[in-house]
Amino acid sequence: MKIPKRIIATLTVGAIVAVNSAPAIVSAQEVVNENPQTTITLESNQEEPENNKELEQSESEVSEESKEITNENPETDSTDTIIENNSDNLVENKETEIIKEESIKNNEENIVSQKEIKALTLNEAIENSRGYYKQHKNNLTEWWEMVVLDYIGENINSNPYKLETWGSNLITPDTSVVNDAGKLLGLLARGEDPKNYQGKDWAKVLADKQNNYKYGSFNGGNFNLWAMISLEICNQEYDREFALETLLKLQNPKTGGYSMSDYVEGQSHWASVDMTGMALIALSFYKDDARAQDSINKAVQYLEDQTRTDGLFGGDSNSTAMAITGLLAAGKDINSQTWSGLKDGLISMQLTEEVVTDEYGYDENGNYGPQKVTHYPGEFYWKKSSQTINSIATYQSLIALSEYKSGNSMWHNMAKEYDLLEDQRELSKLPKIHAQTIVANIGDKIDLLKNVSAEDKDGNPLDVKIVNENVPKNAGIVTKDGLYSVTYKAVDSDGREQIKLVDVKINKVNNLTIIDDESKVESVMKKLAEALKEVDENGNLKYSLEEKEVKNLEDDKVLYTFILSENTNTKNTGARYEIRMILSKDNKAPELPILAEKLNEIPVISINNESNIKDGKITVRLGEKVDLLKGVEATDAEDGKVDVDVIEKSEGLDDNYTAIKVGSYDVVYEAKDSKGATARKSIKLIINDKKEDPKEDIKDENNKVESTNQNKNPQNQNGNKNNPTTGDVSIATTGVVGLVSILGLAVLNRRKK
Repeated sequence: MKIPKRIIATLTVGAIVAVNSAPAIVSAQEVVNENPQTTITLESNQEEPENNKELEQSESEVSEESKEITNENPETDSTDTIIENNSDNLVENKETEIIKEESIKNNEENIVSQKEIKALTLNEAIENSRGYYKQHKNNLTEWWEMVVLDYIGENINSNPYKLETWGSNLITPDTSVVNDAGKLLGLLARGEDPKNYQGKDWAKVLADKQNNYKYGSFNGGNFNLWAMISLEICNQEYDREFALETLLKLQNPKTGGYSMSDYVEGQSHWASVDMTGMALIALSFYKDDARAQDSINKAVQYLEDQTRTDGLFGGDSNSTAMAITGLLAAGKDINSQTWSGLKDGLISMQLTEEVVTDEYGYDENGNYGPQKVTHYPGEFYWKKSSQTINSIATYQSLIALSEYKSGNSMWHNMAKEYDLLEDQRELSKLPKIHAQTIVANIGDKIDLLKNVSAEDKDGNPLDVKIVNENVPKNAGIVTKDGLYSVTYKAVDSDGREQIKLVDVKINKVNNLTIIDDESKVESVMKKLAEALKEVDENGNLKYSLEEKEVKNLEDDKVLYTFILSENTNTKNTGARYEIRMILSKDNKAPELPILAEKLNEIPVISINNESNIKDGKITVRLGEKVDLLKGVEATDAEDGKVDVDVIEKSEGLDDNYTAIKVGSYDVVYEAKDSKGATARKSIKLIINDKKEDPKEDIKDENNKVESTNQNKNPQNQNGNKNNPTTGDVSIATTGVVGLVSILGLAVLNRRKK
C-alpha cells in the first residue's frame, strides 16, 4: 500500500495514520491543529489496500519493533516495501536489516530514556514545562498555551511572556469556528471579557454563526464540539439542543467512540481517543441531560477498552492527554485502578534533556524545507517511536498533568472564572456608595450622613438613606463607647440597589478622671463655673450670671441647676471648655460624673534673634524695604509650627513693604491652628527720615510719640493708669478639641417618698 504524498505531508506535523486494513485515523493534532484555520482532510486521494488479506498476513509476520516503523519521515519511502519475514529476510534484504538495527537501537534508547523520565514526579514534570515556556517559548501564539499557563498560575500579561495583538476583527465570517472558539478562551486567559472586548460581544458573534450552518451544527465535527465548549464556558445562549444532537451523531453506539464524521449503520466509522476525550468535555456541560449522560458512559467504556499496559492511548501523548482531560471533565476518578497508568505513561513522554531533530518546516527567512530543530526539557514527544516532538503534544500534556495534580477540570475551572467575571460585570452596574469608617468620642455630636454620597453607574448622584444603625446617642450626642455600625442604601433609576455597612467606632475620653466623691461637689461646681466662662470682645473671660442646667445625655433629664454669684474678670488662659457627661453601665446617678474638657491651646507667636524687632518695635528709614516676618514664628501645642501672617502692615509701607511715609505705625501679626484658635501680636513700626544721625531720628520720634500719648490720655500724666503699647491678644475659637481637665461630679441618690 502506498501512502499518497498528501498523507505524508500530514505526517510531518505529527498526525497519526494507521497503516492497516482501515483508512487513516486522525488524532487531536489534525482535529485541532496548530493553525486552526487549516483543515486537514484524509477523505480523498487515499489508496485503499489492493488486497486486505495480503496486508493482514504481512502485518502478522512483522515483529513489534518493525510495526513501529510507519515511515513518519517523509524522506524515507520504506512503506513501499512490505517486510514479509522477520528472520530469514533480514540477511537477504540489506535495506530491511539497516532499518531493523536502527529500530532496535532507537527502542533501546527509548527504554533507557523512559526509565529516566519515569523517575520524574508529577510536580517536576509540570515545573519542567513551566520553565520551557518561560525560557524557550514565551511568545504565546496558541490559545491552548494561554489557557494552560493561566491555569497553572502564570501571569501571561507580564514578562517574560509576549502576546500578539488581537484587534477588532477577532471573529469574521471567514474565520473557522475552531479558531473562533479558541479566541474566546484565549481572551479569558488574558483576563479580558469575551462579551465586552473592543466594544463587541464576541461570544454572541460566535453563537450567531450557528445559524449559518445546517441544523445548528456549527459545521459539524470538531467545529461544533469546540463551539459548544467555549459558549458553555462563556455562559452564552445558543441552540443547545441542536448542538447536542449534532454531537451525538458522531458517536458509535456500539463501541462508544467518537469520530470526526457521523455514524451511519453499515458504513465505516473510525473512532479515535482524541475525539472521544474532547466530546467528553462538551458532554460534561450537559450532565442534566439523560442523553448526554448515556453518551458519557459509553465514551468512558470506549476509553477503557483502548487502555494499554504502557499507560498511553495509541502510544502517543496527545491521545493520552485528551483522554485524561475528558475523563476529568466528566467527573471520573482518574486515580482509580482503571486509569492508574495514565499519569506515569504521560510523564514518560517528556524530554529531560536537549534533543536536536531533523524536521521539515519554515526557516527564519520563510523557506520551507528540512532543518535542524533544538527541543528542550519540558517539551513532550508525540510518539517516541518516531522521535516526533511538537507544540501540540506539549501544551495538551501540560493541561492533563496540571489537571491530574489539581483533581479539577481546567475547562470547568474556566467556567467558574467566567461566572465570577459576569458577577463583577453586574456589580459594576450597581450604585456606588462612598462612606468610610466613622470615628468619634463620647459626647461628640455625630451626623451619620455627613461625608456620605452615592452615584449610579454613569456617575449621576443618588440619595443615600440609613436603613439601620445602632449607635447609642441622644439628640445626636454619642453617649457610650464601643464598636457600632450603620447601614446605607442607594437605589438607581433602574431599581438596582446597593447596600453598604460601615463601622462606627466610639472612643472613651481616656484622659478624663472621674470624680464621684460627694464631698467634692462644691469644688466641682466651682470648676464647672470656671469652665462656663465666656470670652468678651477683648479676649478676657467673664463669668455668666445666667442659671445653667446640667442634663443627663441619655434621657435629657435635668439633674441639677446652679447659679454663679459673682462676676469676676480674669485674663484669658487660651482655653475653651465644654461640659460632657458619661453614664455608668447601670445608669445609677451617684456614678454619673460631669467632665470638663480643655479643648484646644492657642498658638504662641514669638520673635527670635534673627528678627529686626527689638523691644517690641522695628525702625527703618524712608525708601528702605522691610521684612516684617523675618524671625517671627508661631508654634501650637497640638499642631507644632503654624503659619504667621501680617494682617495690619500700616500705611507707612507700600505693597512691596518699602517705607514711604515717616511716622509710627502699628503692625499686627496673626497665627491660627488647625482648629481655628487664633493668636495675635502687635509691634511698632518706626519710619525715620533720611538723616545722617539715626539717633536723632529715634529721639525725635520718641518725643513725638510721648507727646501724642499725653494728649490722647491725660491720665498718664498723673500716673493713674498703665497702658502698655505692646502685648499678646489670645482669641479662643469655638470649634476646638483637646487636652482634658477633669471636673467630676457626684450626684446624691434620693429616696422616693
